[in-house]
Amino acid sequence: MAHLIKQLLDPVGLVWVLLIINCSIHIYKRQNRWAVVHGCMIVFLFVAGGTPLPQWLLKNLESPYYETSYDPDKKYDAIVVLGGYASRENEGITGINAGGAFDRILTGIELAQKESGEHLLIGIGNSSDSEIKEWIERWGLVDIPLENLRACSNTYEESQAVKKLADENGWEKVLLVTSAYHMPRAEAVFISSGIDVAPIACDFKSIQPAPIYFIPDSANLENMQTFLSEKIGWVYYRLKGWIQLDALPRK
Repeated sequence: MAHLIKQLLDPVGLVWVLLIINCSIHIYKRQNRWAVVHGCMIVFLFVAGGTPLPQWLLKNLESPYYETSYDPDKKYDAIVVLGGYASRENEGITGINAGGAFDRILTGIELAQKESGEHLLIGIGNSSDSEIKEWIERWGLVDIPLENLRACSNTYEESQAVKKLADENGWEKVLLVTSAYHMPRAEAVFISSGIDVAPIACDFKSIQPAPIYFIPDSANLENMQTFLSEKIGWVYYRLKGWIQLDALPRK
């Protein structure tokens, strides 16, 4: 009962119930056109927010990275952690507002502690005053050189920032850390930019069981949004020329 109430209080679930009520009213009044419109919306919300479909779609993106190809006995030139895992928090004592993708920075720190790379580079998104670097240094979490990437508004700009550093320092191969759902696009962009990477995925969303909810769930709907964002992002990057298919290895 508690779970049902929680679902009904979810904005997505509440909208779904209201759509069912409106659809029923239109059917009763024989307003067939409006009944069909509301019926299609009901079906869409149920499929996108109540079925395993979003997780199945994310699995298509994430499954190639369930196992990593990096050599744990090898020390790579750098560990690159892409941004998007946190934002600046002015009110909190840490100065950090950790997001759902904070696994990225934790994975980067873990790799640094395993001495898997000579340098740790952390993406800070488009913010020039991120507190992540200072937080890591304050706690003494890594013993290798640590630096922020320059402020970047997207993954392509991050790849260009790393490419510049790789050319300046003669780096041959780096570890690329990002969320598993984002890795296909990120890896393709970095390779297309001429950077040899070993992907280290984290923040997996498709490995949990995919239940069926009678009432659509906003978290499930968010998974669908994540999948669509990545697919649309891939098309956009291809049109911009940031992903070159002929540069990618065949899998």
